[in-house]
Amino acid sequence: MKTGTASDFWNCYEEDFRRCRNSVERVPARHRVEPRPARAAQRAGEPPAFDDAALDHYAKMFAACRNHGMEPVVTLHHFVHPAWLGTDPWLKPETPGLFAAYVKHAVSHVNQKLTGEHRVVPLKYFITINEPNMLVLNTYLGNQFPAKGSSASER
Repeated sequence: MKTGTASDFWNCYEEDFRRCRNSVERVPARHRVEPRPARAAQRAGEPPAFDDAALDHYAKMFAACRNHGMEPVVTLHHFVHPAWLGTDPWLKPETPGLFAAYVKHAVSHVNQKLTGEHRVVPLKYFITINEPNMLVLNTYLGNQFPAKGSSASER
């Protein structure tokens, strides 16, 4: 099923921020950056390559948010993980290290862009994992998120 562009925040964030400034005090940042697998890096035991163009776009969005007098709050994991991690990635021993590498790269890259290119202060507020309790409940008890088994009784 094709979802379309919905509100198209990815491209219309300037207009959305103008609207938000007049109606709300906080705007949650949306998380879209997914690491791309790099086969050679994976064989070497290193984290995969990241989509820096997407991170650059986020930096531009966060700078615009700041320029509209708002403080971005960034969620680093919002229920979605890269497909190359497979099903049940949080049960794999390497996932916390891969997530830590993602966080380090994403936060450093965006903050360097904000301070260097956009001349605004670095991000201050982060949510590591959005509703971790719901991630667990909806994956292993409710079947709303994919996991290895097709039903909770199979897991």
